[in-house]
Amino acid sequence: MQDLIRFVRTTGIYLVGNVLIKIISFLLLPIYTKYLPPASYGTYDLNTAYITFLSSILFLDIWGGILRFMFDYKKEAEKANVVKAGCVIFTISTLVYSIAVILLGSIMGIEYKCWLLLFGLLTNIQQVMGFVSRGYGKNKMFALAGVLSSCITIICNIWFIVVMKGSYQFLYISSCIGAMTGIIIMGRAVKLTHILKYKRLDVSLLKAMVVYSLPLSINSAAYWFLSSFNKVLIRYKLSVAENGLYAIANKFTGIISLFTQCFQMAWQELTFSKANKSKAEMAAFYTTAFQEYIEFMTLGCTGIIPCVKIFFPLLVDASYLNAEPLIPVAILAALFSCVSSFLGSILSTLKKNRSIFTTTLAGSIVNVFIAVIAMNFMGVQAANIALALGYLVIDIRRFLLIKKYVYIKVNWKLLVALFFQVLFSCKIYFSFNLFYNGIFIVLLCCEAIIIYKDKIKMFYTGRGNL
Repeated sequence: MQDLIRFVRTTGIYLVGNVLIKIISFLLLPIYTKYLPPASYGTYDLNTAYITFLSSILFLDIWGGILRFMFDYKKEAEKANVVKAGCVIFTISTLVYSIAVILLGSIMGIEYKCWLLLFGLLTNIQQVMGFVSRGYGKNKMFALAGVLSSCITIICNIWFIVVMKGSYQFLYISSCIGAMTGIIIMGRAVKLTHILKYKRLDVSLLKAMVVYSLPLSINSAAYWFLSSFNKVLIRYKLSVAENGLYAIANKFTGIISLFTQCFQMAWQELTFSKANKSKAEMAAFYTTAFQEYIEFMTLGCTGIIPCVKIFFPLLVDASYLNAEPLIPVAILAALFSCVSSFLGSILSTLKKNRSIFTTTLAGSIVNVFIAVIAMNFMGVQAANIALALGYLVIDIRRFLLIKKYVYIKVNWKLLVALFFQVLFSCKIYFSFNLFYNGIFIVLLCCEAIIIYKDKIKMFYTGRGNL
């Protein structure tokens, strides 16, 4: 019960730190879609995908390694050694990254490559600082930094895009300004300069972190072929404008990503803390967590689909209306993605990072194969279908691998029922008008109240007994 309360409380902190800003950002879609044509937004999204790919390979996903190793120590000095080793690795990666962006940007003729370089670098520094803050347990400061960083980014975007009528390069500039805000806040909170003065560098720890993080980096590169390859394929098989539609459609999956990200951060910390428990304890814990997570996320996705049907015309400019049919399948892909992240954290806790890579690679191959073939006759929708099937393959493989080390009992009847409920929601989205979608939302709310009333009561009762 204490684990549940701790988990819910941590999730709540992350949620409060992100939800209001994400909602505001989401409500700014009418502005972005009005002032930036699909071709411009598509180019911005494509260039961001390139930067993500380079970052995945060159930065070794070191932020994840820093957090994992920080949880192995209790003393501040020991944690500081982890941070210092991580910063050394990050600095070396930064040098290689900068050279790569300048060279490849020049060869590919990418506009605003200097801003793109800075955008990627500051985003990654903010990522590192966020994981360090969490490693020190400064979750509230992490959430506050996220709020202020996002606020600054949004304000700058409105100023540059709406007031100054700027082009898409100001999306990078605004993000850089926002990231700097977050970096400064978290850097002061964890006293980064003080941390870096601790002792001399622990070379053996540095090597261990590289060994741990390298598979994660390769996994991130493989993951790029799931999350971003389709954008490049759309650009070259269809058009930049079509990629803009694809990008806007996937903006709506950000609602799911918001809750998943908050859940995942809290779950990551909790599951790392369970690393030294007995197999029986881990099995009981993961069985409960898996069922609750699947049930909550599936019900949430089922409800989001009809909500999008109602609010899409209010949020998106008419030039992006062709993105509407893409959204339900994109949400289904996002659901499978959430499950893969959940299972990936369990594998990471078990230190089976090689399995994370092999499963991601399998899903990436499925995604690339289906997208390349199907896009010729299905257009942009092929990207979402391929993505959903790719993540489904990952989910199945990871679940089977985890069962080799920890037994997780699954209620298959409930799982199948929830999946068909999502498909039914998609059917209503495509086949019925706004009224019937609204009725379906009301029914889902009633279902959620029935399912969770006892859990909510139990949570508040348990909280009061602490």
